[in-house]
Amino acid sequence: MTDESKAATPADETAKIGRGALYLTFTKLWFLVTGYVIVFGLPRILGDKALMGKYAVVTGLGAIINALVIQGTTQAVSRFVSKEPAHAEAVRRAAYRLQAVLGGGMFAAIWLVAPWIAENFWHDPELATPLRWAGGITLFYAFYAIFMGYLNGLKEFGRQALVDFAFSNMKVLCILIGAVVLGGTLGKVSAAVAGFATAAGVTMVFAFFVSGRREVRGHLAVGELLRFQVFTMAFTFMTTFIARADLQILKAFTPGEADAVNVATGDYYGAQQFSAIPYQLVFAITFVLFPLVSGAAGRDQNALRGYIANTTRYASLIAAIVVALFVSCPQRTITILFPPDYASASEALQILAIGYLFFSVFFIMTAIITASGRPQASVLCGVVVAGIQVGLGWLLVEEHGKVGVAAATSIGMASGFVVAHVYLRRRFGRGIDVGSFARTVGCAAAIGLVANLMLARSSVLGGPGFIASVGGTGIVAKGMTAIGFAGLGLVYLFLLKKSRVLTDDDLARLRKVLPGGKKT
Repeated sequence: MTDESKAATPADETAKIGRGALYLTFTKLWFLVTGYVIVFGLPRILGDKALMGKYAVVTGLGAIINALVIQGTTQAVSRFVSKEPAHAEAVRRAAYRLQAVLGGGMFAAIWLVAPWIAENFWHDPELATPLRWAGGITLFYAFYAIFMGYLNGLKEFGRQALVDFAFSNMKVLCILIGAVVLGGTLGKVSAAVAGFATAAGVTMVFAFFVSGRREVRGHLAVGELLRFQVFTMAFTFMTTFIARADLQILKAFTPGEADAVNVATGDYYGAQQFSAIPYQLVFAITFVLFPLVSGAAGRDQNALRGYIANTTRYASLIAAIVVALFVSCPQRTITILFPPDYASASEALQILAIGYLFFSVFFIMTAIITASGRPQASVLCGVVVAGIQVGLGWLLVEEHGKVGVAAATSIGMASGFVVAHVYLRRRFGRGIDVGSFARTVGCAAAIGLVANLMLARSSVLGGPGFIASVGGTGIVAKGMTAIGFAGLGLVYLFLLKKSRVLTDDDLARLRKVLPGGKKT
């Protein structure tokens, strides 16, 4: 018997999966860090909030389109590879043929309709060229997603993390350098988007070599892959649409001159970037969760219920404290990275961040539903959220602007949270633990109140926080905010332990998956 054919012990499997989760969580954190280097640098390179708004609108729509070829493909390839690892190469070849049609077709469509979108939807014809550059991102992502799904299905989380790490670095370099070097030739917005496309292309080639090749065994029809991928594509499209549509609603339906609307979207982009951090932090959980749920679905309902209970709880623990800190000190949060004039986005940040608390857990819930083989149910949950978001956003944007769009998005996200929870309870007998969720939110709210009284520019007592004036608005103030948030995060962990939301079993599980941890 070869080493490959030996069954892994439960302890070995726990360690491998747990360390994989750590690798992917680290790369997701690094992705956030490098992404916020872009958030810090690009507004200063562009030098104009209106240009930032243009970049945000183009890449936001690109992200919605890319959702059709990224996560849906990754999850579909991962699912088929994890079910039959010996047939991994056959799955990948089927995915090549499928993505040549899907990715290539979307690239061609974007190129053709970009002028119409720019003029009739955004009311800004100058955005046609950067949108065409964004089509290149879609084309490269279509194949990059295959390699990520291939590695994920084989549980090669370390190599998957390596590719993700490389892309994070390449993206920040290409976008910022592109905006500086090519800004005078292409225009700053087009140059930044072209840099993004270059990073995607280079990383796609790197991922091809890192994933390696295996002997071709078995066969997978393209139609079989497509039948599953259609629903995962639709699900991912819906979740990405929910996360990005608010900016599109603001740009398309806000009355007024194009420049003024672009300034408003640039402002909202600041709120959006921070509000989405909880969702981005829990996103890495799904990379490990998806192959596990796919394997357990239909065979081990107890394991599946355990995945539901633990992952929704962990997502809540992560999201609640981030949201509480951001809501309590919105101006300080925005100006950690953005120039001081973006502080006007603080009210939108407070409202939108609350929505992302619910959306972060909603995303985990719907990922479980999809991985269990019921992606159509996930899509329907997403349709509920998107319908509320777009409908309310359209009604509120004219009178309330970015605050109205933020409110519509948050209400939609909270509604989706409830719908997904009810579905899980009825289908699998387990949803989020409402009592645990309430205690988690209570602990986070208590920490948020302390943060507000200490650091907020305008606290609940009517004046600035006790140490809000230390450092002014410069680098010292930014450091104070970061250190204060980190310290309060440690206090939050203490409260979770005392309230028994964080258990000894959780800590033991963490020690087990850390390098050098005991395999008991």
